[in-house]
Amino acid sequence: MKKLFPGFLAVLLAFCVVLAGCGGGGSSAPEPSPAQEQSDNKSDGKFNQQKPEEAKPETPAPDPQPTQEDFDAAFLGGWRLVAMEGDENDTSEEDIQAMNDAGLTVDLVFSEDGSCNLTMFGDDYSSGTWTAVSTTEAIVTMEGQRIDATIDSSTGRLRFYQGESALIFVRDSSVTAPSGNSGTAAPSAPAVHYDELDAKGNPTLYSVVELSGADLVKAIEDEGFKWSDDKKWWVSSDGNDCFYVSGNNEYEYLRNEITALGANGKGDSCVYIIVVDDRDYSSAEDAFAKLCNIEVLDIEWLDDNLGVAAVKGPSGATDIVLIDYNDEIGLYILNIFNEKAISSGLLAEYTGDDYGDTAAEVWNNLFGRSI
Repeated sequence: MKKLFPGFLAVLLAFCVVLAGCGGGGSSAPEPSPAQEQSDNKSDGKFNQQKPEEAKPETPAPDPQPTQEDFDAAFLGGWRLVAMEGDENDTSEEDIQAMNDAGLTVDLVFSEDGSCNLTMFGDDYSSGTWTAVSTTEAIVTMEGQRIDATIDSSTGRLRFYQGESALIFVRDSSVTAPSGNSGTAAPSAPAVHYDELDAKGNPTLYSVVELSGADLVKAIEDEGFKWSDDKKWWVSSDGNDCFYVSGNNEYEYLRNEITALGANGKGDSCVYIIVVDDRDYSSAEDAFAKLCNIEVLDIEWLDDNLGVAAVKGPSGATDIVLIDYNDEIGLYILNIFNEKAISSGLLAEYTGDDYGDTAAEVWNNLFGRSI
């Protein structure tokens, strides 16, 4: 499987450690906990039992829910480095404070235009784009690489990380973006740095939206997913995750039909369905954040386990994603509707209501907002 992050932050960490005068001996970031062992009646994997039903979204609840503006507000503004975590060393906060006192600051700015700037010691180190997916999670793209940003709600600290390399920031109103920098360095076309699989090995939304059917099939089968002619889906090597493509509630594409599809099923009405084990993702929001490595135009969480998102791939295709949790068998389900699935009425067939013929119409009719 591809390594998710080639080390953009690791390089920055190494440079800062040298300037801070730190040696080795720090503790490394904790390894992810292994998935729970399968119980006797699940030893062959969840998908050797029964097929999950596709997500059936409910009518949006009337109670006020956090909006995209709320998500953005949590991150907007300037942040200053106060701590670092690395593959081998943890630099103390005292070391970072000494750097700050000497004017050697590392600053991060999230701007309203969607740009993000990282400056080091007063010089522009890198620029990119950012999208908040909740009030505590954002996805940043810099140098063609994905970087995750999370805010600890108890401390207010922001963790900016790739794998085990992390920069820890606190909000600082004195930090501003460098003048004359638009912060739009992220590529607008597909790049080799977009990951086809997430850390667990499940297909990302980039794979669904940007890869041809043949390339998508190759990516998941190279990862160990096995096709079932009987069930018309791919099952992961541990039997706990699956992927398939549906044409409507009664028809699922065969493997050779999926292989023949264009990128994002162009010209065909397709719902791409990613189903993942809840033991590898902490929540529906976590599953979406880790699987979605393309632009999130807007997102609405109807409750903790039910969400709707509008996403756009680097080539410009806009899809609607329904995010759901099947708590009976412990599975998070992402239904990704391509443009033809929306215009042909397939989304209306799934939801039971017709919200429009385009992603923009659907979003406006559902939430009263434009995308």
